[in-house]
Formats: sequence, structure tokens, C-alpha cells
Amino acid sequence: MNTGHEYLLSVQQVSHAYTVEPVLRAVDLQIAAGEIVCLLGPSGCGKTTLLRCIAGLEGLRGGAIFIAGAEVSTARRTVPPERRGVGMVFQDFALFPHKNISDNVAFGLRGFRHEQRQQRVRETLKRVQAEELAQAWPHQLSGGQQQRIALARALAPQPRLMLMDEPFSGLDATLRRSLRHDARLLLKEVGIATLLVTHDGEEALQMADRVVLMNQGRIVLDGPPETVWRNPVDAFSASFFGDCTTIRATVRDGAVRVGPLSIPGPEGAEDGAPMDVVLRHTGLRLRPASPQDSDESRVPVIDERFLGGRRQTDIAIEHHGQRLALTARHDNDQHYTVGQSVVPSLVPGGVFCFPGDESAA
Repeated sequence: MNTGHEYLLSVQQVSHAYTVEPVLRAVDLQIAAGEIVCLLGPSGCGKTTLLRCIAGLEGLRGGAIFIAGAEVSTARRTVPPERRGVGMVFQDFALFPHKNISDNVAFGLRGFRHEQRQQRVRETLKRVQAEELAQAWPHQLSGGQQQRIALARALAPQPRLMLMDEPFSGLDATLRRSLRHDARLLLKEVGIATLLVTHDGEEALQMADRVVLMNQGRIVLDGPPETVWRNPVDAFSASFFGDCTTIRATVRDGAVRVGPLSIPGPEGAEDGAPMDVVLRHTGLRLRPASPQDSDESRVPVIDERFLGGRRQTDIAIEHHGQRLALTARHDNDQHYTVGQSVVPSLVPGGVFCFPGDESAA
């Protein structure tokens, strides 16, 4: 078996199950030294189970896991978490309430002399911009401060690999964005390979050097943020990044029609074949209707909202005999009123068409 020595983390054909139904299905994943990888997916896809297997908190049904070239997990053998050289940060922070912040950060620094331990604590708290909190207690800290301390405690032993399980999901939106930014800069500065689990596509794009999307125990997409955004492989992966609408349609003469919009179908698609059309809200362009526009190309505005830096406009189209709402997100210089007639068109790269399920057609 390949020891994966060229990677900091190598997951090879890993399988796991809690019952008869597999949770992980022959998963392969590699992370290079200093690389930040976000493991993304919906609840129940297996992402947290995979992270727990890497941490040594779960055994394997099959496959192997290597950290820095050393085998740490197989179906027969599991190296304990504390011997893996891994730092862990969880959603609930898991700070010790009976220890002050300095002692929390020092918890993993066994084998250090007192002065060395205190020096490492001071340096690590400074890295996370929390040195003034050294003598505070966990209950005195805000959620954002607690998460900084949890990150400091994980960093203090200078682990080879950092594992983070939805660490920002319990924070408010503004603080979440700020901490993501700071955490990424810090992790890149110290050069620790990191695997971060999240269900938030925006978080994955903001944090990761590489995004790995999971579904039903398998990896379905793996690549740099811009690549996975621009090149989804199916309706599931297309709909996971940004707000979108998924529409069931059929091919006619090589194209798929959604109201007045015509979308090229996949090459070789036969007439009548079911398709899943994924339309990102940023992929729909609107302009005011003019007297020269045909009745078929016009649609009414049914709602419009100001979102700060952008506006969002909803239009109504007729699709397969039903009224369907589509959403366009656009710049503030475009302003429409309810009832106004507009003509929609598509932004290149903002709509995707994939073969649909025959049984659902």
C-alpha cells in the first residue's frame, strides 16, 4: 500500500459504517503540507465521520490513513488521537471552564519546562490577537473570543495537521466572516495543513485552497474554489455554491426552454430527455422591455428588494403550464418596480444543464 509520504495527510480507500448502511464509501483524499482543504457537504454526507476517522476518534471498516507518511489507521489498528500530532477545533469551542485562558492554551504542552510553556502560551495568544485575555475565564469571553482561544489551544503544540469541525457555525454572520478571514491568514502564516468541515459553500470558497464536496459518503467534486464554482459535475454540485433555482425541463431540438429562456442542452441529448437546469441568481440578467420586444419575451416583475450592495428582483415565467418565480441578483443601478415588464437573458457561466432522473420526469 502507498504510504502517501509525499502528502501530509493521505486517506486511501477509507470506508466506515455505524450500521449496515455505509457512511463512507472508499474515500480517497490527500492534503499537502500547508494546504487548507474544506470538506463540504450536506448533513449526513459523511464529512464529519471522515474527520473523526482522521482524528482517531472512529475506527475504519476498510482502507488506511497516513499522517506525514506514518500509518495511523487501518481496519485492524488505530493510533490514539493524542499520538497523531493533530490539533482539533470544534463548533462548541470545548474550553475547560475551571481553567483560565492561559491554562487552557497550555493544556497540550506536556513535557515543556514551566518557562517554555508560558513563553509558548504568550506567543500563541499573540498570534490570535488575544494576549490581553490570558488571565480571563471562558465564561467571561464572547463567542468570537472563545473561538480564538480554541484555535490558540490547538496551535500551541505546533501540530502537523489541523482538523476543524464547523468551527464558525455558532457565530453571527458578521463575526463569522471576520474570523474566517483571520483564521485563514493565521493558518497560512504558520503553514499548518488544515482540513475544515463545513456545510456552508461560501465558507468553503472563502477559506480553502481546495474544496472537496461530499455526497452520500463519496467525494463528488475536488478542486480549487474557482474551478469547483465554474465547473460543477451535476445539479447537486452546481446548487451548493450560491443561491440558485433548480428547474426540471426537457430537451427539444437540442435546447432546453425555461419560459422565454433557451439553454443549450448537453451534447447528444435526445428530444424529450429530462434535464435539471440550475440557474444561479447571479446568472440571470434583466432589462426593461421595449415596444420592439415580442410578447413571448416579456415577463412581469413580482418583487424587488434592496440588499445593500445589490438588488434582488423576482420575475414570473410560464413553464410547462405553471407559473414559476425566478430570481435575479444584480447591481443597484438597475431598479425595477412590481408589475413592470422586463426581458430576461442569461449570464455566461450562470446556468447549468444536467441530465435528470428519468423516474422523476
